[in-house]
Amino acid sequence: MRLVPALVLATLLATGPALAQDATTPAPADPAAPAVAPLPIPELSEIGPNADRDFWCALAYSLTSRAAQIGGNAEGSAAEAQKSQVIFASLITAMKAKNFQEEQFNALTARYTIKLMDPFGAIEGRQTREACEAAVVDGKAAIDAANAAAAAAPEAPATAQQQTRIASRGNPLLAIR
Repeated sequence: MRLVPALVLATLLATGPALAQDATTPAPADPAAPAVAPLPIPELSEIGPNADRDFWCALAYSLTSRAAQIGGNAEGSAAEAQKSQVIFASLITAMKAKNFQEEQFNALTARYTIKLMDPFGAIEGRQTREACEAAVVDGKAAIDAANAAAAAAPEAPATAQQQTRIASRGNPLLAIR
């Protein structure tokens, strides 16, 4: 009985992919759509004067939040997560104001995650706890200013895109478009 699976496998290998193909299936009429080039990663100075600090600190707080969670410190985890969310919300607000896309935000977040977690990388750009605490204060001020400006603007009927943003308010990363 062990010989049968071996013979089936040998037959499949000998006949190649032709056995699995349907010769009557026509080739697709339309050529594949060209790949869309990824958006360029913006220069940090295009986002704001403290973008380097803010990306670093937001991710540092995310990591310390996770570490506290793993260590069983729910209160410490929540406090660090809140700081991370404030700074990320500030970055998203700044990037949206300058018409950057979610893909660009994600690329910068990935870059800083790697930079922050590389134990053998250069320490270039490392931020202190004090600098990150200042980023939280600055982030809250930027968010408050953006909210005040939005409240002062005349209200127009919500577009479908705005309705999606309203529905995704629980996660600011879902709201960037």
